[in-house]
Amino acid sequence: MPLTVARLWATMKRLPPRQRQRVLHDLERLHHLPPGLALEALRLWRTCRYDLELFAQHFFPHLCTVPFSPMHRDFFDAERAHHPQRGRREATAAPRGHAKTTLRGFIQIIHDCVYTTEDFIVIFSNTATLAEDRVKQIRDELGENRELHRIYGPQVGPVWNQGEFITSRGVRVLAASRGTQVRGLLERGQR
Repeated sequence: MPLTVARLWATMKRLPPRQRQRVLHDLERLHHLPPGLALEALRLWRTCRYDLELFAQHFFPHLCTVPFSPMHRDFFDAERAHHPQRGRREATAAPRGHAKTTLRGFIQIIHDCVYTTEDFIVIFSNTATLAEDRVKQIRDELGENRELHRIYGPQVGPVWNQGEFITSRGVRVLAASRGTQVRGLLERGQR
């Protein structure tokens, strides 16, 4: 019988206090996981938290169809070095077709949603239609990706519209475009 999160909680009671404290520290961050999640899936959850490259390859094989380039590896290395630092300003320049938007504007945002590294994400684009389409793509992937659902649980939250959604863990994603009033936008005290 595989070790599940529920069995781990039950077994923990028999651990020495110091070891129990270390395990509790890790489990506090995992309280939202589905109770039947196997230990192998738990390891994947924990590893992908800090490894965006593995997260991309494992959960999005339909998007990551060719090996990552040195540019992608630099991006992943920078993410590892700065995770979970907020407020960083960064620019990525590369030729068209090098998956900049796929990695930064899609996969990384889904990563932020499932790990709640951000409470409020605004997707900006040149037009409202483009911004809403990008938000819809992210929303659809969160709602339909079976492997994401297996590891992170259902993501569909109380608001699940085309131009805005809130995940089951409370992350709000909003579409905005040129001319959209963004000053003063708040979500649970986060700008």
